[in-house]
Amino acid sequence: MKNIIVYYLCILFPLVIMFLVAKRGHYNIFALLVFLYYFYRGITDFYRLYQKGIVDKKTFWKFFIPFWRTQYFKELYFK
Repeated sequence: MKNIIVYYLCILFPLVIMFLVAKRGHYNIFALLVFLYYFYRGITDFYRLYQKGIVDKKTFWKFFIPFWRTQYFKELYFK
């Protein structure tokens, strides 16, 4: 996932699905999707940084700590 366009598609596509679910009024499912999206973003952010060689496998669990990914903001979103 070294290509930034693919990365943005991977992180934005679930938001479209969540919006459609919320618009239909399925708020319980929407809440579940928000919860799952938190873990999904941790996995996708780790995978992107791992592919770029910035982090190693030992730091995988740290991506689920709130705001841990902010130290890699520049590498995730702009490079």
